[in-house]
Amino acid sequence: TFVTGAAWLGYRLLREVFGGPVALFASSVWIFMLALVLDGGNVTEEYGLLFQFAALWFFWKSLKQPEGKHYWLVGLMGAFAFLLRPNLIGVSTGVGIYLVLRYIQQRRALDRSALLQLAVGFVVPVGLVALSFTSHNALPDVWDQVFHYNFVYSDSDWEKRSAVMLFGFERLAVLSLLAISGWLSTIINH
Repeated sequence: TFVTGAAWLGYRLLREVFGGPVALFASSVWIFMLALVLDGGNVTEEYGLLFQFAALWFFWKSLKQPEGKHYWLVGLMGAFAFLLRPNLIGVSTGVGIYLVLRYIQQRRALDRSALLQLAVGFVVPVGLVALSFTSHNALPDVWDQVFHYNFVYSDSDWEKRSAVMLFGFERLAVLSLLAISGWLSTIINH
């Protein structure tokens, strides 16, 4: 299943980056907490996890093996996640932002090849799907259902948004504390 693939790929990535004990702990925590997230009806998140972990995996491989860039695969995984649910675009967008910021910080020329690969990997499948809907005169309907509906649905005041964020922190208290601790530790140590 998608969750099993995401768990396996997530563990492998975390093990390679942080070592076995950290990977085992982090993987166990997110898998345990996933039940709380999915209980609220976010079942599309279940499928998107595999694409997001795959994008992170290909990004990590691109950083470790610059000669065999996998950025187009990051874009492809981002496209699959986007086509599943547009708000799952964060990982591949984050990779693009990272590439730009890394080259600004290092004061070198921007790696246009990596950004081009990322963009092509994303645009080609999304473009093919858009062409398919266009050929059936359905693209305006897709736009209305996917984007317009979500913009209207998400249009809420700050009080409601704050309440939702607080609910998320309460529901995922353990992960929230771990995430905040990690962020603070990173800020303090850098």
